[in-house]
Amino acid sequence: MGAEDRYRPDSRRSSPWRAARSSRAATLVAVLVATAALLAMPGTASGQGTGGQDALWWSVGAGAGSVRLTCDICATDRDQGVTLHLGLGAHARDNLDVGLELGAWTREDGNVRETARRIDLRAILRPWAGSGFHVIGGIGWIGYSADELGYDSVALSAGAGWDFPLSGRWRVGNRVLLDAASYGSFSNDQGVAASEVSLSIARLEVVLIRR
Repeated sequence: MGAEDRYRPDSRRSSPWRAARSSRAATLVAVLVATAALLAMPGTASGQGTGGQDALWWSVGAGAGSVRLTCDICATDRDQGVTLHLGLGAHARDNLDVGLELGAWTREDGNVRETARRIDLRAILRPWAGSGFHVIGGIGWIGYSADELGYDSVALSAGAGWDFPLSGRWRVGNRVLLDAASYGSFSNDQGVAASEVSLSIARLEVVLIRR
């Protein structure tokens, strides 16, 4: 990890920059949750999705991911770590699922624990009936921390996957995704350490789905 090695804070006091990050994140999370609830409302109100399906779906996944930070004080290599996610939503149509996904990436770099957390409003489109292939898109928030150094920004997600029937409504498969955020800034208790910071997470995950 590049930025933490070059810019380490010497104070652990609370700061207005940290409070501002927390406020922005809380506001965006509330908006995403409300939007997902509104999108899911027509199906869940009757307890059924289209085609006689139960309205709700959920997924859980784990895999490997790499993070890259781009800024004036950042190293250029990608850092390898572990990723996890949990998704929940409703069927907007037979071939379209919408919902929220919570995810995390983490790794340990010496004595520093690096963590990236995200929440997305997610759409999963299955363009061909009877096929497990699907494309994924989303918009949400990413927050990154390493010791006292922090970052958060609006993020976009895109990817694709393929899953197979397992038993009943259960399916298993894999997905490749890229989460990308730009125009954020690194800050700590002393203020802004670097501006115009970009962050990306490339993920390969094995997924268990109930839909």
